[in-house]
Amino acid sequence: VYAVSNYEGVVSLQKYIENKSLSIFKIIILFNPLFSFITSLHHKGIYYKNLHLSNFFVDKKGTLILSQVTNNYPAIYEYYSPIEQYLDESNVTIKSDIYALGALLYEVENGYPPVDSKERQKALNEGNADPLKLLDVKEGYFQTFYTFVNQALSMTEEERPSSFLNLQSLLKVKETINRKKPLEALEEKKPIRNSLLPLVVITFISFVFYALILDHSKGKITTNNLSYVDVLRYQWAGYWGNDKAQNALGTLYANGIQIKRDLKKSLEWYKKAAKQGNIDAMIHLSTIYKNGRGVPKNREKSLAYLKLAGKEESISSQRHMAYNYYIGRGVKKDFTKAFILAKKTAERNDAYSMMLVGYMYSKGDGIGKNHTLAMQWYLKAAKLGEKNAAYYLGRIYEYAKGVPKNVKEAMYWYKASADKGSSRAMVRLGKKYYFGFKDKKTNIKKDLVKARYWFTKAKKLHNTTANNYLKKIDKEEDPKEIRRKKDQKIRKRILAATKKNVYHVEKKFKPKIYGHFIDYGKYIKDTRTGLLWQKDGRSSGKKNFYQAKEYAKKLKLGNLSGWRVPTRHELKMIFPALKPPFRNTPKLSKRESYWTSERDYSFFDYAWIYHWYSNPGQTKGGANNCYASKNYVYVRAVHSPIN
Repeated sequence: VYAVSNYEGVVSLQKYIENKSLSIFKIIILFNPLFSFITSLHHKGIYYKNLHLSNFFVDKKGTLILSQVTNNYPAIYEYYSPIEQYLDESNVTIKSDIYALGALLYEVENGYPPVDSKERQKALNEGNADPLKLLDVKEGYFQTFYTFVNQALSMTEEERPSSFLNLQSLLKVKETINRKKPLEALEEKKPIRNSLLPLVVITFISFVFYALILDHSKGKITTNNLSYVDVLRYQWAGYWGNDKAQNALGTLYANGIQIKRDLKKSLEWYKKAAKQGNIDAMIHLSTIYKNGRGVPKNREKSLAYLKLAGKEESISSQRHMAYNYYIGRGVKKDFTKAFILAKKTAERNDAYSMMLVGYMYSKGDGIGKNHTLAMQWYLKAAKLGEKNAAYYLGRIYEYAKGVPKNVKEAMYWYKASADKGSSRAMVRLGKKYYFGFKDKKTNIKKDLVKARYWFTKAKKLHNTTANNYLKKIDKEEDPKEIRRKKDQKIRKRILAATKKNVYHVEKKFKPKIYGHFIDYGKYIKDTRTGLLWQKDGRSSGKKNFYQAKEYAKKLKLGNLSGWRVPTRHELKMIFPALKPPFRNTPKLSKRESYWTSERDYSFFDYAWIYHWYSNPGQTKGGANNCYASKNYVYVRAVHSPIN
């Protein structure tokens, strides 16, 4: 163990993240050296097994520092150890380090640690849902970060990532981690870079191979939900002549996906792909010259590229020509020819053509109207992931086109279509939640939260109908009206709970509402979390850590037992608790504290307390470690939610 106090200007990582609002990019920059360091240990067969928040510090330059670099500490740390270590403490692997790092990043991002794996396993064994709330995976540049953290916290080793390469690929910078002492006990004396050289070479060769060997059997490369690594892969493959990658790059530059929008470069990549016979690129070029997108309008060039695409006998070419005959783009509108071409490519297992055949059957274009056959073709296409086919299936069930009306089934297909990126399906889902719907088979309650979710997703895809509904929702969600309805619901719950004696409320005492809190006499309920809190903040008297646990265990308030000492995060949620219904809470000017239930395993006989006072510039109290047996502070017991 190397003392941090020997270094000036060093602060704990916990204090550093409390004082600074860190973006995802800054978090990754801060931890990038750690990723490299842990990776180098793993390649030597060494597992760090000491990854937890209190083991890290940050210097004045914002560099992450390890306070302990040793292999002799306990393997199990609350919140940071996976379930397999609880079962066998010696079971330390790469995946256990990955879990610990996921827990560390989770706490840095959220401000509180994840639910301990032991509690999660207990809930799963009892048939309940996993109590851990995963990070919301937001689309965009940092989608990889959120996905990595969620996968790292998986209860099964197989589902966790095997390395940090995905996270490190988000950065274009290279840093080295500062350590207090050389790792003589853990590492050989030869430089790390020599041991990593084979890995770098293998990774480079794998990347080149992965970039060049693209699957030519899947039609065009998708440009949805791409990461920065995918863009680099397409650029590399496009440079070496892969026509599908070149076509994809044309789309990326045209729409500004993960790279700066550049219509000139988009045109160049489309032309390169078209020269190699890529039908999709030819169609794109035809559309560009027809609409004058980034170039002067040129009908002759547009038709030339369209005819060039039509000469090919590929599925893509035949599909586009079928659509051109159907809408009359570049050729005379002819439903019969459109149907023949679409049917021909549909029989070759092309999902879009299947959808088009189904659509023509439903409209009676080029063939007799037949809803049964339309549904059969839609179903085939939807099973292959065609979003429009799933949308039309939803409409068939909603409007009873050849089948009994079934809104529940319609919602299923709308959801399938929306998940594939259909803004029309998103609007349909939004409308159902906005208005609500009820019949003998289906009961969809009005839910503005879900309605807003789907309308917002559709708006991002430039759907004007969704934008109009979002404005309506904004008008309906008046803060005063929402507050009134919410208070009304709380009062109803209080009356119901009082009648059923769920909370053992004394008959003479009537519950009172104070904002988010409900006063039940001896204790208080926080309606945000469902937690019950001891009302009197000093009735426990001052105790040490071990006495505090015994006190909470034996405590009985309003005939209710099962109390416990709260965690740091739980105390932070009610700080400062100076106003009613709380009583006898120490004033912020008094240097008083409360015990938490958390031990600090970095040191012997250490535990965490939560300061109930404010230092200059500090308004949220704060946790600190101290001797568990020698310090005496108050206890404010908490009770888990009661169903």
